This record gives sequence, C-alpha cells and structure tokens, in this order.
Amino acid sequence: MKDIIYGNTSVATASVKYISILFCFMLGFMSFVQSTRYFLHASFLISSPDAGVPTSYVEKAVIRGSNFWSLGLRAHYFAATLLLWIFGPIPMLVGSISMVIVLHFLDTNSTPLLHYCPSAKPPSRHMSRAVSPGLDPMLLPQL
Repeated sequence: MKDIIYGNTSVATASVKYISILFCFMLGFMSFVQSTRYFLHASFLISSPDAGVPTSYVEKAVIRGSNFWSLGLRAHYFAATLLLWIFGPIPMLVGSISMVIVLHFLDTNSTPLLHYCPSAKPPSRHMSRAVSPGLDPMLLPQL
C-alpha cells in the first residue's frame, strides 16, 4: 500500500525528481532573463533618436521577448507540478489535472479582439493653437 501512495522511494528516483525540478526552475529563470534582454533591446530600439530603425526589428524583439516570457511561465507551472511529485504520484496527478484546468482558463480568450481603425483626418489647427500657439499641429498625436 505504501508503494501506491508514495511511489518508488529509492535514492535514484529521488535524485531524478530533484534534478528535473532544478532543470525546470533553471530553464524558467534563463527564459525570464532572455525575455528581459529582448524587451530591453526593443525599448532601446524604440527610444533611440533619429536612428531610423525599421519596425520589423522592434516587432521581432518584442515577439521573441514574449515567447521567452511564455516559456518561463510554462517552465514554472511544470516545476510546480514536479514539486508535487516529491510527495508521490497521486498528488502529482491531482496537481497536473488542476494545472490543465487553470491553464485552460488562463489561455482562452472569450472576448473578441479590438479592431484598431485609425482616423484619417489630421488634428484640427484651432485645437493645437488653443493648447500652445507655437506648436505645430502635425506633431500632435491623433485623437
């Protein structure tokens, strides 16, 4: 009965459990570091004055940062389930099923996405002069 509840409790199995948990946490940490690196790179690309950086470079950096962020989160979710493996296969099974349910609700989008439609008309001149008489109306953001 003890083997059913706790599973295999040998030293080799325990070291496999601890090494796999350590690997998942290290993968998550390194993914978060890479995510920060790519987001900072995108921030530098956006904020560099008069650089003429194509938007595709910024887009690639942001997408790669988002992918690494997602990988880091998934590694930590998986490591949480592996932590339950220390206590046996039954807590791991319960944790895995509950993690699948939680991730199902976190990953689905029930609201439709907002469709962006930029306005075609430029800002009016009288509005910019009311704010500041010397301000060029073409420098104002479109409202």
